[in-house]
Amino acid sequence: MGLIPDPGELDLEPNPDEVETLLTFSLDVLAQGYGMRRLIRRGVPIHTPTFEVEAHLIWGATARILAELLDRVG
Repeated sequence: MGLIPDPGELDLEPNPDEVETLLTFSLDVLAQGYGMRRLIRRGVPIHTPTFEVEAHLIWGATARILAELLDRVG
């Protein structure tokens, strides 16, 4: 198991072409925000994993990666 220091102590420089918003919270908070939701994207309904955390909706590939992470860390 690894620990990440307080986000304020990290020197993060996300690529603005790839990252819209940098969010930091605990894995417990992330897990509490998990849910399967029906979203409509480009007129097509999809049933997909999502995370709603601190008024942010995380979906798509990012949500699938986070769901896999939570599954692996138990």
